[in-house]
Amino acid sequence: LSGWAVEARIYAEDPARGFLPSSGRIDIFRPPAETIAQGVTVRVDTGLVEGGSVPIHYDPMIAKLITHAPTRSEAIAAQAEALDRFAIGGVRHNLSFLSQLMALPRWQEGRLSTGLIVEEFGEAAEEVPPDAALAPRLVAIVAANAHRRAAARQARPGRAGAADAARVVVLGGQDWPVETRGTADGAVAVMFADGARLVVESGWQAPDPVWTGAVDGQAMSLQIGRAGDGQALRHGGTVTTAQVWAPRTLELSRLMPQGVRVLEGSLLRAPMPGVLARLLVADGDAVPAEAPLVVIEAMKMEMVLKSPVAGRVTEIRAQAGDMLASDAPILRILPLGG
Repeated sequence: LSGWAVEARIYAEDPARGFLPSSGRIDIFRPPAETIAQGVTVRVDTGLVEGGSVPIHYDPMIAKLITHAPTRSEAIAAQAEALDRFAIGGVRHNLSFLSQLMALPRWQEGRLSTGLIVEEFGEAAEEVPPDAALAPRLVAIVAANAHRRAAARQARPGRAGAADAARVVVLGGQDWPVETRGTADGAVAVMFADGARLVVESGWQAPDPVWTGAVDGQAMSLQIGRAGDGQALRHGGTVTTAQVWAPRTLELSRLMPQGVRVLEGSLLRAPMPGVLARLLVADGDAVPAEAPLVVIEAMKMEMVLKSPVAGRVTEIRAQAGDMLASDAPILRILPLGG
């Protein structure tokens, strides 16, 4: 026996919903490269390729990510780095949860039991935002990407626009005013309002789903993708969104009136893709809170959905035998007095 190995099972599942399975077409599947370097081995076992799919009929495991190193701590560190270089799109997955697990002191210390997940995370593992140490590094990466895009536009014939500029990165709802400047070696220096300065080096080009580079000389990888008019970022088990604005544009955007969403009654949605096996109520039925409403079948399991409130069933939108997508509306419960 030589060294230590860690194997993470990559599942199409939603940890924030109690690890319910997910299914559908995988439009992004970019596992980390298999390598042997400096005593560390990274291996990926999978039968999937980009464009494949996870059906509802089988176990939703889609890959095994294995790292091997001389010590357990080195194998865990290699696993964490490899998870940051693994990008999946089209289905919910457990990459962020596994990254959180790698950073968990109890896991790193080897104090393990079959109850570890419930004891440390509860019945569902929520996505977490970046902490105060990571947030400015993510801001610097996003600002540097914007700087490099502006520089590329400026280099084209007939195109204008300054790459060096003041910008505001809105990360997870918080404003980060920054200034960006190109450096002689092609890196981007990002200056913060408090005087801090971070230098970002990367050859990343959109729409590559994995950003790799260095921030102040420290190598980093993260998953990056579109999220509305901004970007979704995942690193080390944290998840957040970011937008880049010109300061005046952001100021004016916040003067625009905001729409108001009105929800009448309580709409029951499918928590995961599957087949509506049984519909247990009819239109007009009065039901108490926690009354069984439907049974969904997926991934070799049945799930009973119950009424969140006491009320009356209205607007049945699906029937037994229907294939349901995740979040598909099934029926509406009009609460008593509603």
